[in-house]
Amino acid sequence: MVIVSNEELEVICKKIVVTAKSDYPMYYPHIYLLYKTGCRIGEVFDFRTHYNEEKSTINIIAQKKNYVRDIPVDETFNLEMLNRLMNRQDLLYLNIRNLQITLKKLMPISNIFCGKKNIGAHIFRHNYIRKLLADGKTIEEINEHMGYTSQTVEDTYLSAIIYY
Repeated sequence: MVIVSNEELEVICKKIVVTAKSDYPMYYPHIYLLYKTGCRIGEVFDFRTHYNEEKSTINIIAQKKNYVRDIPVDETFNLEMLNRLMNRQDLLYLNIRNLQITLKKLMPISNIFCGKKNIGAHIFRHNYIRKLLADGKTIEEINEHMGYTSQTVEDTYLSAIIYY
């Protein structure tokens, strides 16, 4: 068993994003959103993300609580990517299951686990939360940003061991 460090986790996530852009461009905006925001795969679909042009943010309605997170859109989110994200429901093949399959193909190391589960798309959430902590955010700030109330990121994400 090899435990994945925070640095390795970031490298894995970046490899997935870069490969998605060239090999699976139809899913690139979705994967990039997972990477940049730490949202859950179910939040990418099911009309849980909305672009607020006035505020230049992506609003994510949390899957587990009806908490809305506003994620600032930077220059890396171009208009074409935002349009493709927001128009995803029109294309039947763009769905959670196919994105999960695509992510499994893109994973540079096969069989990465967290606990007893294959980590899949949740790798981006773990990475995002760990980056927030590394950037100096407090546990309380991260909990609020991610929409947690009863469970905390410390219990779930920061104590989790990711391995292969």
